[in-house]
Amino acid sequence: MIKNQRRDPGTGDKVQYRAGRTINKDGSFNVKRKGRTYILVSTFEWLINIRWSLFFLVLILGYVFTNLIFAIIYYKIGVENIGGIDTLSTNNPFFIAYFFSFQTFTTVGYGALHPLGLTTNIIASFEAFLGFMMFAIATGLLYSRFSRPKAKILFSDHALLVDKKDKKMLQFRIGNIKSNTLMEAEIEVIMQKKEIGPGGPVYNFYNLKLERNYILFFPLNWTIVHEIDEKSPLYGFNESNKEDFNFELMIHFKAFDDTFSEHVHQRYSYTSNEIAFGCKFVPAYHSDRHGHTVFDLNKISEYEKVD
Repeated sequence: MIKNQRRDPGTGDKVQYRAGRTINKDGSFNVKRKGRTYILVSTFEWLINIRWSLFFLVLILGYVFTNLIFAIIYYKIGVENIGGIDTLSTNNPFFIAYFFSFQTFTTVGYGALHPLGLTTNIIASFEAFLGFMMFAIATGLLYSRFSRPKAKILFSDHALLVDKKDKKMLQFRIGNIKSNTLMEAEIEVIMQKKEIGPGGPVYNFYNLKLERNYILFFPLNWTIVHEIDEKSPLYGFNESNKEDFNFELMIHFKAFDDTFSEHVHQRYSYTSNEIAFGCKFVPAYHSDRHGHTVFDLNKISEYEKVD
């Protein structure tokens, strides 16, 4: 008899309203929102969560594009309204307007280029104010990205189903990418399975009982193990019927970050098609000649066939 069935954790149990996986590989939920959204808040959250390379690309493009707009304005009203252009080595009016815009936006003010006339001074004053605000926002975003604690847990690409001591075990492996110290690590695995109910197909949810769901210290990798017995919702699952089971393992990881003195979280999932059969993980760490334990994160996902 299958036990540990639980209530919907919040992802919904209606099959007809959902397709594909529930949790994406990056830990985000497979949901697109529409309707009432707050653009400024959504933009801020997006800038906080995107990868660093894209973040700096957005900053650079915003900096260049904003100055381009003001350069066009200065060009349209005439570069004769910009003083000190004789100090530049170019006579191109658009380049003159562009360089003046950069100096105004950054409030550098080298003392050579300066606005002439009321219109140019008003535009330059507004651009300097806008530049001040944009640099303040960029500084706030940088500080938020650096100061916000965030887990960077590496999950193995596949979960493994292995026979161990005449028992079937489901395993997957995780490791901390960062060099910070994580303590009091906890993990919960919920199985979302498509089943036929009285009113038709629904998603049912089951807690997977783990060999260990808590460890005090997390300096190396952690192999999470679930024994598949008669009470397991995975009982009877094998390579030949994996398409019929149609499940997703939704994983929630939580630990205490000693650097920020706060808890961090991360989500992940495996579908029934991401299970490897008859394999075992290869060791991910070893000792060197100096007595240090060497943990190789590149081996987190490595496994080998078991005869």
